[in-house]
Amino acid sequence: MSKSKLNKMKLDLYLKELTLLESEKEYVDEFTSYYTPQFMEEATKLGYSPSIITGETSSHFDKKKDKQYEVTPEEEKTIKRIFRSIAKECHPDKTNSQIRIKWYNESQIAYEKNDLLTLYKISKKINLGIDFEKNEILLIQKTIEEKKKELQPVSGSFLWLWVHSETQEEKDEIIKKFINQTNQQ
Repeated sequence: MSKSKLNKMKLDLYLKELTLLESEKEYVDEFTSYYTPQFMEEATKLGYSPSIITGETSSHFDKKKDKQYEVTPEEEKTIKRIFRSIAKECHPDKTNSQIRIKWYNESQIAYEKNDLLTLYKISKKINLGIDFEKNEILLIQKTIEEKKKELQPVSGSFLWLWVHSETQEEKDEIIKKFINQTNQQ
């Protein structure tokens, strides 16, 4: 087995992990949008009166949809190289295919975020056959870890705890803690 084949297998594992993380993020977003109004209604009944309801239920839950990953200049060159390869195949001036134009738009967002993993995922869809060096695989690994960190806080949020409480007393206690923390800020 060649080193190149091992690297491709490792990248495929990362892509599967990315798919799982994307599904988890979708679940978290849906969970939050579904339960937040109920939580805020209960909180209002217990005396919470926000000036603006933001949907946030904990200072620990931070939705950074436009997060840009920190990269070194060398990593930035790799990201740029892959983005250009995708653009050569999928730029709206180069194709009439709506799916390729969609991939171009997705790659542009990933490029702006320094999201090498998403760029790799798109490059694989269009069969670019990009080979990665060890340092580039480390960047992809770092991206996976960042995506995991983005999802962690929801399980410790007031909303999560409230939804998973067994009794109404537990739910009321969580809302009171939420109100106390919010009033202290």
